[in-house]
Formats: sequence, structure tokens, C-alpha cells
Amino acid sequence: MVNAVSSLSSHANRSAGSDYAVRPGDTLSAIAQQHGVSVDALLAANPQVRDPDRIAGGQTLSIPEPVAGTAAPAAHASSEPLSSVHPSIRAQLPAANDGGADWMTIAERELGQAEVSGTRANPRIMEYHAASGFWGKDDSGRDNAWCGSFVAFVMKAAGHPIANEAYRAREWANWGDAVPRAEIQRGDVVVFPNHVGFVDRVEGDTVHLLGGNQSNAVNVAPYDLGNAIAIRRPSGAPVAPPSTPDTPGSAPDPSPAPRGGQVTVVAGDTLSGIAGRHGVGLPALLQANPHLAANPDLIHPGQFVRVPSGGASTPSTSTASGPDATAATGEGGARARAQGRDTVITHADGSVETRSGGTLAWRNHNPGNIRAGDFANAHGALGTGPGGFAVFPDRATGERAIGALLQGASYRDLSINNAIHRYAPPVENDTNAYQRTIERLTGLDSGRSIASLSAAELARVVGAIQVVEGWQEGHVTRTP
Repeated sequence: MVNAVSSLSSHANRSAGSDYAVRPGDTLSAIAQQHGVSVDALLAANPQVRDPDRIAGGQTLSIPEPVAGTAAPAAHASSEPLSSVHPSIRAQLPAANDGGADWMTIAERELGQAEVSGTRANPRIMEYHAASGFWGKDDSGRDNAWCGSFVAFVMKAAGHPIANEAYRAREWANWGDAVPRAEIQRGDVVVFPNHVGFVDRVEGDTVHLLGGNQSNAVNVAPYDLGNAIAIRRPSGAPVAPPSTPDTPGSAPDPSPAPRGGQVTVVAGDTLSGIAGRHGVGLPALLQANPHLAANPDLIHPGQFVRVPSGGASTPSTSTASGPDATAATGEGGARARAQGRDTVITHADGSVETRSGGTLAWRNHNPGNIRAGDFANAHGALGTGPGGFAVFPDRATGERAIGALLQGASYRDLSINNAIHRYAPPVENDTNAYQRTIERLTGLDSGRSIASLSAAELARVVGAIQVVEGWQEGHVTRTP
């Protein structure tokens, strides 16, 4: 029996050129991605599928052999380490600011997008071009450079105006407000004669840019800041508080921020120190900043760290009473239900949000695909979504539920391998593949017990589970 959690399907790679049994919650796009083929190729191999948005559990699909240039783009390693986070995890991390005001969290979601070889274009890159107004029909080539389009896409998504002819890198030199070299901070736009991107961090005369079309992908790469022609910032954007230079015999000023806000890392900061100053536990801080979890000892001045509003987290000893769904009502009266394959959330103000497409995990704000029931309700679920899975108010709440489950009595004394066996049982999953993928993504010895893991190691397991379960955004409609 599944205890609180049922993984819909293993998203570890399976062999192509074979058959695949559809499981509840599967989508064609997710199946195509996990097998390294395109949706078009999958549909061509399965003419019996008349509606790509309607596949049912129990169906058998033929998986074609992958053809070069047609597979969905996989996450690519960046040219510089991103705090040692595995790129496939980093590419699917949630925004640190759920409100979307921080454009860098939007940019980070695109990490790993890359050009597709051959004549086909990565449709996501074509979305970048559409945002900038570029008319090209491809994602590669000298005349289709897309670094400017990537910046335009991110800024539009964050609600900021973009440069005129934003697809041209140089045009960003006249956009927004000028920033003196001495005041450069994370998120600023740095313009070079033929390139543009966002500041991830600065080390001496080297700026590490999070940008598009860097070795044909979205990644973080180093550039010589001396070659920049402009540093710009959206008009009216807030300026990070300056760090205090280190002087012999003096400690750096601590990063000031009330609990529930965002702090800027200064020289000498540590995550444990930030957690202690703001009265939260390190596990809670890591849960609020999963992009730092793989290496919490590696933070840089200028980075932002989100401080959760709650106090220190404590391990949960709650266990689920079973997969049967029970009613749940969120804070302020919000509630959720399934409507066919869609998830419908009625908010406390009476507005109704319908989430369709994408993966089930995304539709339900449930990155671990946790079953609806007492356990989910005790950890903030709003109700039951498609497939009998819990719906959480946001992704962060769903993430915390995964961690709480693993720290509970049913899991904490199990090895990582045995925990995954319980989490993703063979009756519904390729459990062996799931276990191998967790071990590969986390780099942890799968024989270690969950109880022996540090907070950072546990966060790596939670992050890897989210990658395996899959997180692909769909469409949201909201009515008053």
C-alpha cells in the first residue's frame, strides 16, 4: 500500500523503440521528454491517438527511435558551476519569489534551454524571439542570435518594459537606468558589443552572466567586465544594500531583513548564520531557497536569500491514513477540486483559477505527487485534484510536504533506496530506474538512511524527487 505518496510514473529514461503503458496523470509531452523523442514523432508512431490532450491510463504507446534534431531539448550543463547544483535540478527549481517580481528567478527557470540541432527549432527559444519582436524562423545561425530576445522574454514576464528592437544586444545599452561599475549588483543587465545578459555574480573583473545563446544555451558563463559597453537596470528597480568592505579585525555587517523578507548576502555571510539571525531553522531556510540546497556552504556576496515567514521547521511524525481523499480548506477559505484533467482552485476572494495542461505536479502545486488525505491536509492541502492527488496553495508548500513526509516515522529510518521503493512502488513505477536517477542526481550513497542526512542532503533528495516526477508549466485562467 502506498503511504501518502504515489508517484505517477518514473521519469527516468527508458529505452526507445519499445512500448510504454500509459499511467494516470501522464501527458504526451512528458512521455516524449522522458524517452528523448519529440511529441510529433510520438504522435506519428501512434496514429490511434486522435486527441493529444486525451490519453488514458492503460493505453499502450509505441515509442519511436529518437532521431537527431527532433528530441526535446535536455538540460545542458552551464559553462560555469551553478553552486554545484545538477543542471537537471537547477532547470526545474521554483522561483524564490512566488510573486514573480524578481526577474532573476524567471531567468533561472530557463536554465538548460538550448538550440536543437538540424532544421527544427526549440519552440521555447522561438518564444524568446516572439517576445522581442524578432521575425526569424530558426533558433540558430549568425543572423538569429537570441541573447537579446532572451532578456526581452524575461523582462516582459517580470512586467518591465523592454528595449526598442530588443533582439539586438546593443539596443539594451539605451534601456532603463545606467548603473555605475561600482554599484553593479545581481540582476543588472550587462551589454557587450555583441552580447547581453544578466549579472549572476561578479568576481573581480569577471562578470558571470546568466544569459541566452551562451554556447547555444541558457547558462551562466564568465565574461570580462572590461569589455562591457553598458550596465543597465530597469527604471525604478530597487538597489540592493551595499556590503561593507572587510577591514582587518572587523566583521562584515549582517544582512538586514525582517523575517518573511529577502536578504542580500554580504561578505562573511553563511546560510546557518542568516537562519540564526532571523529566527528560522536551516532546513526551513533551505526549503525556501532550494537553489542553494546542493551546496549551502557556497554563497556569494550579492546573492539574494529568501527568509521564510515561519519559525524553525521540525520533523513531522505524522503518517498518512491512506490514499482516500478528505475535504480540505486552505487558509482564508481557499479550496481546490478536479474538473476532468484540470485543477480548479477557488480563492478566498471568490476568484476561480483553472490550471490546465503541463504536468499533474504543476497543475496541483504538488511537486512530489502526494496523495490527497489526512497527511496532505495537515500540511496545507486545499483539496483533491485530478487522479486523487493533493492540491497545495503553491509549490513551496508542496515541497515542504515532501520533506515532512521523508522525515516522518514511515520513512526516516529507511535507506534512501528503500524510501524511494516505498515512495514509488513497482506497481506504478519503474522503481529501479527511479532509484538510480535519485542516486545520480544527488550523488548520495543510496544505502544511507534518511535520518542520517543533513538538512542540505535531504533538500537534495527532495529536489531530485521533483525532477523525476516532472514539472512542466501549463496554462492558467482566472475569473473574478
